[in-house]
Amino acid sequence: MTHNPNTGLATRKTAAQRQAARRLKLRVQENQRRLNVWIEAGACNALRRMAQRDAVTQSQCLERLLRQAEDRIIATLELDSPRWEAYFRLDHTASGSPDNPRPKESQTR
Repeated sequence: MTHNPNTGLATRKTAAQRQAARRLKLRVQENQRRLNVWIEAGACNALRRMAQRDAVTQSQCLERLLRQAEDRIIATLELDSPRWEAYFRLDHTASGSPDNPRPKESQTR
């Protein structure tokens, strides 16, 4: 509850205020980021089954799968190589990934 500065009385937070506070806490204190995506129904069902099988949340399951996939990628990169630097620069897109570099401006004309 918060206090109304005009009356000094306690007021309840709205659902939107509570959710906003929760998201801020997750982002700042727990170093979490919100991911809002649409995925194919079969992939969604697979995520649900895998999470249920391992008795973890879908978020925990997805985090584990992503870390495992990234570990496999990193294992193919030579430390401090251009591909290593490009991968960890975090500014590449699917069309500009280290394995599929984006053409330079002069090459596209």
